[in-house]
Amino acid sequence: MIGKDDTWKGPGHRIDDLPGSTTTRAFPSPMKYRIILEPGYLRADLFFRRTAAETREFLDAVAAEGIKHQRWRILISVHASRPIFTVEKYGLSSFLDLAERYAEKIALHADTIEIHIAHDYAAMLAHVRGINVRTFRNETAAIEWLKDRRYRPERRQRTERHLPLERRMDQGRRRHPGRRER
Repeated sequence: MIGKDDTWKGPGHRIDDLPGSTTTRAFPSPMKYRIILEPGYLRADLFFRRTAAETREFLDAVAAEGIKHQRWRILISVHASRPIFTVEKYGLSSFLDLAERYAEKIALHADTIEIHIAHDYAAMLAHVRGINVRTFRNETAAIEWLKDRRYRPERRQRTERHLPLERRMDQGRRRHPGRRER
């Protein structure tokens, strides 16, 4: 487990001061996060996020762990935080650049309607870039969607071996032996 939580004493390891952290001992940030490797996906929980710097720190940590552990399915669950609507200020566009290259599925879960609306906006921006992102109010549904293996990018690549549509149309259709031409 990777995370930022000064009170957590459980198993795994934690990082108190990540590179680029905005926290100091004099002014500790209330933001906390944990990133856990679950079977089949990466789980990233964010608590009490308020600032753009905290958002960037969290998204950078999620991207780094996803790449490090080669987990391309990610659950981002946000709790008791402020909604964000300004993309560049919060570092979302650089996260989307990485997601466009690496992510297979990203599920966004929110505990409030305001954050859910902000997630809908972020998902719309991701869809424009071709990233498979969905928002959820129910965490169980998000996990089920992430674990569903029906969507596989390799399947799309396999179908590209078939003849292109133009070439198939040029070949014409085979005539049924019992039918006459019109």
